[in-house]
Amino acid sequence: MKPFPNPFTVVDGVVEELINAARSGKTLGEITKDLRSEDGEKIAIDPVRIYRGAETFESLRKAAEDYVAKTGFRPRVFLANMGPIPQHKARADFSIDFFRLGGFEVVTNKGFPDVDKAAEAAIGSGAKIVVICSTDKTYPDLVPPLTRKLKEAQPDTTVILAGYPKDHIETFKEAGVDEFIFMNADVVALLTRLQRKEGVIS
Repeated sequence: MKPFPNPFTVVDGVVEELINAARSGKTLGEITKDLRSEDGEKIAIDPVRIYRGAETFESLRKAAEDYVAKTGFRPRVFLANMGPIPQHKARADFSIDFFRLGGFEVVTNKGFPDVDKAAEAAIGSGAKIVVICSTDKTYPDLVPPLTRKLKEAQPDTTVILAGYPKDHIETFKEAGVDEFIFMNADVVALLTRLQRKEGVIS
């Protein structure tokens, strides 16, 4: 009896050959051996690595803690909250949770009435990352001038916009906005980039 095809491959006539082998007196063990002697393509299965979903964020926070132990301070993010609390609160709260996942210190406030005061406070905070928080409706008037003031004072400042107003993305990028944080953003990739830029990781 010739070796049977790989049992994982559907081949016409396999069942018939199995029946004929049994009728010819082959034992189940012999039939199994014939099946396993098939020289066809072997199936290789990579084992699945089991891990907890929080591990990635724990790794980011651990890197931040190591950075604190080495430097004595935590990488800092300043929230440029624009306008009264109802105007910026939703995105400010989102931003706080977003950056704390990566072990960043988030400096927040009750909001600024204009871009001059926001820029002055952001620069005075010593933070190299500034997140503008307000509404899509107010962004066209706020984002370009505030971003320019921040970049003129500290060219290496990373300016981030809370939200993703599709109609203005390119305009805001041209004004100097570096990143956008929103519900569908790649949190891990963005936090990793920021940690690397801040020297938290190499």
